Amino acid sequence: MLWKYFLNLGPFAHSLISFFIHVFLILFCEIQDKFLDVKYTDIDYVVFTDGARFLLNGSTPFDRPTYRYTPILALFMTPNLLWFSQFGKLLLSIFDIIGGILIYNIMDKRYSRYYLLWLYNPLTLIISTRGSAESLICTLVLLVIFCFNKKQYKLAGLCFGFVIHFKIYPIIYAPTFYLALSERNSSLFGSLIPNSSKIIFIISTLTGLIIPTYFSYLLCGSIYLEEAWLYHFYRQDFQHNFSPYFYLFQLFDNVSTQKIIGLMAFVPQMLLVTIIIPIYYNQRATKSITFKSNLCIALFLQTYLFVTLNKVITAQYFEWYMCLLPFIVPFFKITWKKWLVIIVLWSYAILNWLLFAYLYEFRKWDILGWLCSASIIFVLINLYIIIFLHSNFVDDPKSLRKK
Repeated sequence: MLWKYFLNLGPFAHSLISFFIHVFLILFCEIQDKFLDVKYTDIDYVVFTDGARFLLNGSTPFDRPTYRYTPILALFMTPNLLWFSQFGKLLLSIFDIIGGILIYNIMDKRYSRYYLLWLYNPLTLIISTRGSAESLICTLVLLVIFCFNKKQYKLAGLCFGFVIHFKIYPIIYAPTFYLALSERNSSLFGSLIPNSSKIIFIISTLTGLIIPTYFSYLLCGSIYLEEAWLYHFYRQDFQHNFSPYFYLFQLFDNVSTQKIIGLMAFVPQMLLVTIIIPIYYNQRATKSITFKSNLCIALFLQTYLFVTLNKVITAQYFEWYMCLLPFIVPFFKITWKKWLVIIVLWSYAILNWLLFAYLYEFRKWDILGWLCSASIIFVLINLYIIIFLHSNFVDDPKSLRKK
């Protein structure tokens, strides 16, 4: 009874509860950072704040080593130094709440409760209160979908360009949005032909991308292009992370070989991410299906594949596809028991890796090979989940109730 009452609370009440949970975790962060070896605050938050410090001193954020983000993010973090140190975490928590509200307003009201999967997601709560900027990125992506759903293609394009400026990965959505603007019954080949909506979206996207990028270049110079853009193409991360590529980078000392590995990593990643697009477009063209469901499942699987096959994987990247999950849950023919199995498998893949990472980094155990094995297991489990979700997608939730 109490559970039903909780679910029936409106979006304002749930947003308020979620906000208080965020605040509690931010306060808890202060305690853990002072008394425990494993810090709650993400190292990225320290980098953002240091970048803001350089900005306030009349320099550029890129004078801080490992700052590889838009200078706008450093600007957002200046209140950390002018007001109080946890301001940025509070700001990112607010973006979490806005993201939940956007999901609620995008979804069909019959399934609107699924926005709670975002507002009360433990991963989302922890990542934003640790100071990772992914909640801001996810909220901007959700804003693009919201505007797209409202057929405000000019505004959607501006937001899309701006989010690519903030983080380059959403550029993988460009073909999906482009095809989604095609005529309902057009073939895949015919959908490549431009129309007025596509032209408006493309011009708006370029505007939203070029303007902040150009001003960032004027502010910081060529180092901005080098660190915030080009770095991601030739990046080699030797530090252990969820991706097994880190082990390959450590095996080869030759810099040229490492760069080749880094570039070759894009091949399977981009190939599979691209294949998803025509699969769901063809369903849209040949079946009487729900347009929104196919757009969202394509975006979700693109993101999930992109993250799983990326040459660097950290926990905050999971949020990139988590923000799209509420849209597609109603479109799977999966029982709650199978959902539980998926959650257990996904959690095991993460916790298994974290255990070995903790023993390797903090206990100094010589288990690098085991840690690499945990990364491979992580990738394989996530690929299995992707295949399972794809095979259990249905175009009409009503068919699930008939069975």
